[in-house]
Amino acid sequence: MKNILIFLLLLTSYVAANTCTEAYFKRKGFDYYPVEGEPQIDSVYEKVNLGKDHNYENVGKYYYRNKIIERFVTIYIGDVVDTTAYNFYRSLDEKVLSKKGGEILFSDSSYKDTLFFVEKQYKDGLFSVDIITKIAKNYKSRWIRSYSSGVLNDEYYSEMVLRNDSVVFMEINHYNTDHPSTRYFYIVGNSNDDYECEEYKDGKDTSDYKYAYKKSDNGFVFEEKNGDIHYRQIFMRYHSNDEITAIKKRRPVIRTSTKARYFDLLGRYKYIR
Repeated sequence: MKNILIFLLLLTSYVAANTCTEAYFKRKGFDYYPVEGEPQIDSVYEKVNLGKDHNYENVGKYYYRNKIIERFVTIYIGDVVDTTAYNFYRSLDEKVLSKKGGEILFSDSSYKDTLFFVEKQYKDGLFSVDIITKIAKNYKSRWIRSYSSGVLNDEYYSEMVLRNDSVVFMEINHYNTDHPSTRYFYIVGNSNDDYECEEYKDGKDTSDYKYAYKKSDNGFVFEEKNGDIHYRQIFMRYHSNDEITAIKKRRPVIRTSTKARYFDLLGRYKYIR
């Protein structure tokens, strides 16, 4: 299955500009990483309706200095209002940790045309997650490992390829176990509207998610919608090298179950697709 995506990558010869599928790839591909010439995620707004007593909203804001992520703040608005913050350090040395709240160490490197990012997540000084991300032209992979009391608990792996006006996304839950769960998703552009696209799951001929791309003054807004169940807006922004993002008034991201939350951080492996 991994070879299928690599094969598609090798076939890639042309990518249409300003399409919904390209925006999907940029939104999921670049996150907050400092990739030259590419946008970074600025903020997120989500609303979830799972039933009478299970409706909530979630807002997230990302803060940068010279294109380097420094802080991420989320506000959960549901039965309670809860604010959570994560501080980032461009280092893998645990000595820089304050051991208070959520903290993330990260490093970046490159080899030829491929970028590599390594992240380690901590909660009150306790190591909980590590993430290895690889980004190449029109391709991205991510390997997430979660830990409990220092012992490996679970693994997740994903690959994504942008090809012409479509994206192929593969994810493997319980990676490197005897019972992995693999799913494929195909994001296909709307032939009548270059700024819209839809997501199809492997084996289904109807889409669950519909996406829309809208240009903004310094980036774009990407909208995701699954009927009345889930709505998400992602604001992507191009940052200059000498820019410091100001702390703005926060708009009222999704707080999930404790087990899923470390994967859901920053819009990665999602508890709700």
